[in-house]
Parts: sequence; C-alpha cells; structure tokens
Amino acid sequence: MNIKTLLLVPGAIALSLSCFSVPPSVAQVGDPVAPLQQQRGMNRLNLTAEQQRQMQELRTWTQTEMGKVIGPENMAKLQAARQNGGKMRGQLKEMNLTEAQKQALRGIREESKRRMQAILTEEQRNLLQQKRQSRQEQRQQSQRRQPPTTQAQ
Repeated sequence: MNIKTLLLVPGAIALSLSCFSVPPSVAQVGDPVAPLQQQRGMNRLNLTAEQQRQMQELRTWTQTEMGKVIGPENMAKLQAARQNGGKMRGQLKEMNLTEAQKQALRGIREESKRRMQAILTEEQRNLLQQKRQSRQEQRQQSQRRQPPTTQAQ
C-alpha cells in the first residue's frame, strides 16, 4: 500500500463514521443533537440539504457493509467505543480480523471515499483536503512533543 493511501484511510474512516453514534432518526434538522454532531464532521463544508441527505445515506451504507464483514457483535463494540470517545482503529486491531476481513474493510472505505468525493463540489473537496493536511500536521507535531515511552523490565 502506498503512503498516499495510508494517509487517506484514517480521514476516510473518520468521515464515513462521523455520525455512527447518532441514529438516523435523531440526526434530523431541528434536533439539538444534530448541530453537535455536525461540528465534529462536515459542517464547515457548507453542505446543502441534499448533500447532507446523501452523506447520511452513505454513512448508513458504510455502516451496513462494515457490519456484514465484521459481524453485529463487533459492530456494536465499535459503536460503543465511538460513543465513549474511543478510536475505531484501536478497536479494529483488538478484533483480530482475518486478512480477508481487513481487505474487505479497505474496499468499503475506498468505495465510501469515492462516493463521498462524488457528492462534494470541487471547492468542498479542496477544503476537505486542507483539513486533512492540517490534522496530519497537528498529529505529527503532537507526536514530536511526546517523549518516547519505554517499557519497564
């Protein structure tokens, strides 16, 4: 896998799963929870109502497809971890997925990203790319500031 793909996967995951903790019936216009969820995700992209609907459908599709691959029990664990502020990547590592499952999840993430790109305008895609680069730089800076951890013998 090349470096570009590795850098895009976390962003695609975060975007496609950003509303997993909010059921579709709750994340409706006028609901007090919806603006809080949007702040975490795509609200700064100024999505139209139609784009918001399409993105919600994409999130639902992604969640359904992932559930088919990892099973309902593991999917419930992922959702619980997201609600408690946990990282999806760490949860997936703990699941001891087979190589076939990992490959299937990669394919789902890539398809989700492709569909998301088709929903967004060129300007929105550029803004999203800038956000991703900014997050990557912040992660790199925070990693440089943290002292290396050593294990006690």
